[in-house]
Amino acid sequence: MNGLAAGTQYYVRAYATNKAGTGYGDMKEFLTPPLTKGPVTDVEGNSYGTVILGNQTWMTENLRTTTYNDNTPIPLVRSNDVWTRLISPAYCWYDNDSLANKPVYGALYNWYTVSTGKLCPTGWRVPISNDWLTLADYLGGAYFAGDKLKEEGGSHWVNFSSVTTNVSGFTARPGGGRITGNFTYKGFAG
Repeated sequence: MNGLAAGTQYYVRAYATNKAGTGYGDMKEFLTPPLTKGPVTDVEGNSYGTVILGNQTWMTENLRTTTYNDNTPIPLVRSNDVWTRLISPAYCWYDNDSLANKPVYGALYNWYTVSTGKLCPTGWRVPISNDWLTLADYLGGAYFAGDKLKEEGGSHWVNFSSVTTNVSGFTARPGGGRITGNFTYKGFAG
């Protein structure tokens, strides 16, 4: 098919007409490959891919910066006990292993870091709930959006699904989190 808009959900149904009438095939749904806007770079020189989905532009990778966009360092906290008691900004690498996790999953940041508004490269921000809802709606609703956002296959997802397609180009990876100081959910959630 020619002339389709990039990053757009389409529905198609084939039909044939003859003397006996018209017969219809099954309706198929597909998302055309998304537009990319080019990479965005943070103050440390880390480069992140981007994708345009609907009227939103998203990074296709998790942040890896250890410095705010004003060049102020973000404190690294390794200790579970210290992380649990924090009331100030901090970041860490899953399992305190930057070599294995930085390039694949990015950093983990606490809320105090995110709420500064200085975590993302200048001109970017951490998405809020409404941004995610808009994205899910664009991808056909919350029930379908996850499989269209997740990286395909079992390289990083422990419980991957055969219907996971990443047709959005978003490439969500399950980098886990840090709850009450403990690292958890890597391979399962992000």
